[in-house]
Amino acid sequence: KWFLPWWKSYRQKKSLIAGLRTLHGVYTKMARMRESGAERVIVFGGHNSGGIPRAGSPFYATALHWMVPPGRSSDLADYNELVVDSIYIGMLVSLMERGSYRFDVDTAKECLLKSYYAMEGVKDAVIFYLHCVDNTLLYLSCASYERKFTDNEVTSMHLIAQSIATDIKA
Repeated sequence: KWFLPWWKSYRQKKSLIAGLRTLHGVYTKMARMRESGAERVIVFGGHNSGGIPRAGSPFYATALHWMVPPGRSSDLADYNELVVDSIYIGMLVSLMERGSYRFDVDTAKECLLKSYYAMEGVKDAVIFYLHCVDNTLLYLSCASYERKFTDNEVTSMHLIAQSIATDIKA
């Protein structure tokens, strides 16, 4: 009678520790992204209130984890259940098909994402597909406030993003 409750508690604790270790690893790799040239690194979840995206229901973007220099960005806690527009959805489709997406703030059409980047002072951004979990699309946004990323920086960030994706899938 005592063993089953103890075993459930033990397994739950082990699962919690494993999850926290994975999350710690994700944050460590996000810090490496910053060493690779990204000043702002955010893991987003794209979701449709728990269901599969469909016409007739809004699709949201929510910031889940972030590393942002103090004073350089709006309060990212406000990036919670933001309804996205058609250009953003098109970007997500391309992101899932190709694995990454380069958002050129200077040449992009007017859209919500461009207005958010302009408000924050973002000059360049690269977005990486991570994984889909429980109908939530996980993706990573890396941005620079000062300059465009070099090809080597993007390649380095791509490698780190793949490592984060592997951690999330485990």
